[in-house]
Amino acid sequence: MSEKKQANRAAAKGPAIASAYKELFETPAGRIVLNDLMTECHLLQTSYVAKDPEKTFFNEGQRNVALYIITKLNLDEKELLKTLKKGVEDEFRYTKDFLSTEY
Repeated sequence: MSEKKQANRAAAKGPAIASAYKELFETPAGRIVLNDLMTECHLLQTSYVAKDPEKTFFNEGQRNVALYIITKLNLDEKELLKTLKKGVEDEFRYTKDFLSTEY
């Protein structure tokens, strides 16, 4: 497949992919996962590791994944913080419900 066809195909599916990301991450479970990814991918903290460029590069790669997701969700700073706050609240409720369930 030519590069032009690949680019056209990617552009055509872009809105559908963005919509799927929004649908997924707007659910309570999705917000919990989003919070976990943002934490694990070092989104809101530095990725720099003194005297360890390989670890810094690795952390930056993880951070890039988080930024990709945020881009797909089309969230500005306020919306991102609001979503992360909801995710913390959802996680608290989920954990509380999970711990109170008898198995």
